[in-house]
Amino acid sequence: MDSSSSSTNLCTEDSKKFCRCGLRAPLKTSKTTTNPGMKFYGCTKYKTKQSCGFFIWLDELLTIQEADRSQRIQDALGLHRDEERQT
Repeated sequence: MDSSSSSTNLCTEDSKKFCRCGLRAPLKTSKTTTNPGMKFYGCTKYKTKQSCGFFIWLDELLTIQEADRSQRIQDALGLHRDEERQT
């Protein structure tokens, strides 16, 4: 499995992850020889024709969330700096 499937449109609500189908995407553990034990979120309809194809590794999701937090902090600090310059 690779992380080429789009991780966009991931909705987080109270630590529950939802795929593009609008269904809860459960946390699963890979049992493949190439990625044994790696955690991922995937479409509940995985391996069916109705699947939206949503897939994201937990590590990748955590990296995205950390980058988002970091950006929000930088934005807040930038706003503060702009306010200081104006006074």
